[in-house]
Amino acid sequence: MRDVRITIEKIGVAGKDRVATEATYKAIYVENAHSDVVYCITLCGAYERKYYFVAELSLIYKERVLLDGDMLIICLRSDIVIIDLPTDKLRKAINVTSDLDMYGIYKFKEGYFVHGEMTNRYFDGGFDLLWEESGRDIFFCPDRENSIEIHEDHIDVWDFLGNKYTYDELGDIDSYERKYLANMLKKGEAK
Repeated sequence: MRDVRITIEKIGVAGKDRVATEATYKAIYVENAHSDVVYCITLCGAYERKYYFVAELSLIYKERVLLDGDMLIICLRSDIVIIDLPTDKLRKAINVTSDLDMYGIYKFKEGYFVHGEMTNRYFDGGFDLLWEESGRDIFFCPDRENSIEIHEDHIDVWDFLGNKYTYDELGDIDSYERKYLANMLKKGEAK
């Protein structure tokens, strides 16, 4: 992986601040025309670039920005934006949800885990959705420093009530379906 440093800066409100207004002419509008906060993501090192995003009702912070090889991946309010850095072009923009739902994106195994407010999702390397799981409450735990922990073979996520959910690349490890299938495989009844 190339040496790239990323900084994220909120530069103002579109239409109010002169700098932000000028930046909106260069910004990638993915969410909708009513967006109003302008962010600048600056890459230094192997790539010297600035990308401007206009985000509605959400913040762009480090957990929402992922550098994976030569791809820059950004979670906005309801969309995932993938930029191909060698060509400096938008590779893909995916509308994931109509809700304000994504806290962060993480590389996991051969795909991407998206930690959501109401739903956690796992995408393969081509950003095709493999599964999505909701919980009993929102996936934020005020009693913990981190509501998510990434491990080598699984991911733990806690909800607002303190319930823990454990996922691997196939989904919720503790789900009824997974336990049933595992039990059937043990007995040799499932193929």
